[in-house]
Parts: sequence; C-alpha cells; structure tokens
Amino acid sequence: MNQKFINKPIITCEDLVKLGLPRTQAKRVIHHAKKSAVLAGFTFYNGKQDFAPSKFVCEIIGIGEVA
Repeated sequence: MNQKFINKPIITCEDLVKLGLPRTQAKRVIHHAKKSAVLAGFTFYNGKQDFAPSKFVCEIIGIGEVA
C-alpha cells in the first residue's frame, strides 16, 4: 500500500482513483466515510466536499488504522 497515502490526514476521490479504485467506487467510499465522520460528531464533513478523513476511509477499504 502507498505509505504517502496512508499518512495523509484527508483523502480525496482522486487519491482513491490513483490507488486503482474505479471513480464511482471511490466516490461511494468518500460519501460513506463522510457519513461515518458526521455520525462520529465531525459535522464539518456534512457538505459537498470531495474529501474525507483518512481514518474513516481506511476503515472502509480495510487497510487498517492510520498512525
């Protein structure tokens, strides 16, 4: 896995596409991660941004916890 990707605090749809996910799937992962972040109390992500916290993205795609 790309170490630079894991160390980023915010992950964009483009980052996921660079990792090899299809664009539609990448957008779904970002959307799901944003919903998880809002449920965890991070209301900032309740908008139309094209990024999400890496902690939630990593949990969804199954690459483990971010340091």
